[in-house]
Amino acid sequence: AYTVIFRNPMRRYTPLTVLRLRDFKNVLDLTRRRGYATDHEELEKGLSGLAAPVLFKGGRVIAALGMAGPTLRFLGPDLEEKIVLIKDFAARLSKSLSRGPANFGTVSVGTTSGAQAVTITNEFNDDTVDFFASYVAANYVKTGSTCGSTLGPLQSCQLDFACKPKTTGSIFGFYAFLYGSWDTSGFMDGDDYRRIGAVIFTCTGG
Repeated sequence: AYTVIFRNPMRRYTPLTVLRLRDFKNVLDLTRRRGYATDHEELEKGLSGLAAPVLFKGGRVIAALGMAGPTLRFLGPDLEEKIVLIKDFAARLSKSLSRGPANFGTVSVGTTSGAQAVTITNEFNDDTVDFFASYVAANYVKTGSTCGSTLGPLQSCQLDFACKPKTTGSIFGFYAFLYGSWDTSGFMDGDDYRRIGAVIFTCTGG
């Protein structure tokens, strides 16, 4: 972080922008201890945000998950609720990513590998899962699916993916999806909210 700062001097965007290296170090230390970062009008007046790290095996940070919005929605109880939410989402995504990647081996550039199946399971015995959105990283394609928009309690479905490299070398990718779980009785309980799931891919473009 310090190397990046030395190469790119800090710039003031608002009166609350952190500019001194000592202050920035304190912010980094606090972020490590708490497990999340905050931004209260440091980039833009009236805008605040939160972010939590996404970890891979061994605790290596590979991404961050964040949210931003009007500062009035990032104060008091609203802020505390968002902190719990962003840390939970990031922890669940980290767990999904650390289960191990689907490795497609070496694939010639411009061709498509054989497909590998990924199973998605609703682990709740009293909740229905609804899928809201999904994203497949570049160099990978979804080739088949038995998953609809809804998955009942303890049901599973299958997604098929393949590597379609555009460049040579090692290619890291993922499939991420946003879903929600809702109690089948029609009433919300403690585990009803939206979540993020993900699957990691690796292949080598040859």
